[in-house]
Amino acid sequence: MHDVDVTEFDEKSVLALIMGAVRAERFCDGALLAFFEDGCILKWLKRLKDIDWQQSHSSGQIIEVVLNIGGFFDGMAEYRFCLAENGAKLTKSSWEQDIIESNLSPEETLVMQGDIYTLHTEYWNYEYNDPLILDGTQWTLAITYASEGRIAFVGSNAYPNN
Repeated sequence: MHDVDVTEFDEKSVLALIMGAVRAERFCDGALLAFFEDGCILKWLKRLKDIDWQQSHSSGQIIEVVLNIGGFFDGMAEYRFCLAENGAKLTKSSWEQDIIESNLSPEETLVMQGDIYTLHTEYWNYEYNDPLILDGTQWTLAITYASEGRIAFVGSNAYPNN
């Protein structure tokens, strides 16, 4: 149970593993704690969250991603990825430069979308703050889906682990 690869498991299989870990505690004191300590329970819960995310966003194609990042001394920059009919447009704008636009081919668009999905924002908190730093970097990442709407994440001097 400790070394099983759950990446292709459905929700019933993952729940069976969790139930097995709970039942193992009945026969061996400390078994459940061992599953927690070696990261099995966390891995299984993440798989359940993946399944839930996939089901709730199954038709949710990303149509726009906007990243605003900057600070007091550097100003703000905005990076915008917008899906178009035959590719996508990538735009960078800031207070100190002219707007830079790039049109992406359909192949480049697929790569960019894949990169965005690999961020696994489903594991992110909606807000990241480091209260000990006052003049640092602030950022906002907003992702718009075709059918589910917009999800936004913000931060001030702190970022997600990935």
